Amino acid sequence: MNKHALRWGLLVGGALILIKLLLYFTSSTGMNSNFLTCTAFIPYLFGMYMAAKDQREEQGGWISFWQAFRVAWVVVLLGSLMTLIFNFLIFYVVNPDLLVSMKEQMMTQLETMDMEIPEEASDMMDTNFGAIFKFSLIFTFVLFGVIVGFVGSLIVASAVEKSSTQEDEFPTL
Repeated sequence: MNKHALRWGLLVGGALILIKLLLYFTSSTGMNSNFLTCTAFIPYLFGMYMAAKDQREEQGGWISFWQAFRVAWVVVLLGSLMTLIFNFLIFYVVNPDLLVSMKEQMMTQLETMDMEIPEEASDMMDTNFGAIFKFSLIFTFVLFGVIVGFVGSLIVASAVEKSSTQEDEFPTL
């Protein structure tokens, strides 16, 4: 595995875990907020760019699109895997009561939106919320870590790519 991808993937995953820990100690209800989900893209993009740029510099200033893509995507996969493992540990080992408070918070939000919750759905939430949440963690990893990370890696690779056939300067008029 590429040392730059490994280092930046660990840094991104560590930063996201640190943010979640800070939220856990300040407000456990904020651990899975939409704001956190949206702002997670910032460390990912930064880490992907820095890893690909570091690899380009190590190779003497040249990197192909696919080399940059691989480096960037490993950063996303590693950071996402770290946060997935952290989420499983915090919700199922460290503090399983978080699931109960999360379920209550979600039901309260649905009620404030004046949504009619069918009896079957409410019963399913009561009995299977833990399994539903496990599925949502894995789905989030696949969606953001694999699919969105793939697209983000393509974008970062196109920004970092510099092959030996490209000109170093802009053409003069």
